[in-house]
Amino acid sequence: MAMPLDRTLAAASVAHGMVRLAVGTNTAGSCRVPAAFHGLFGFRPTRGRYPMTGVLPLAPDYDTVGLITGTARDLCDLDTILSGEAEEPESRPQIWLDQYATARATFEVSDTVRNAVEAACGQGYTGHAACWRMRWS
Repeated sequence: MAMPLDRTLAAASVAHGMVRLAVGTNTAGSCRVPAAFHGLFGFRPTRGRYPMTGVLPLAPDYDTVGLITGTARDLCDLDTILSGEAEEPESRPQIWLDQYATARATFEVSDTVRNAVEAACGQGYTGHAACWRMRWS
């Protein structure tokens, strides 16, 4: 059964632990209200704080990108990254995959993810593969 397209899907995904954070358009509370209903942190920054590249305008004088996270720390970290205020990382970027999600993936999806992780590792990322390497061997 397909899930209906709903503005609360991003907040529900964070609330159920499927993702750690989400971004969306926040013209009139589209991120803050669903976040509040799920007991999460929702944030509407000042217009222009984050790039709007690729965002379809609804009300250009009010549109901005909004954030949804499960913790205040994640909210601050995401804001720092999206605003361009983040410093260069001291270590190599890391890729973490959820054991539960990868265990239920089809072989086609597993192969696609494995190829993407291997390509990223070849470009300097660190892949944490302990939980999913067994499936691919």
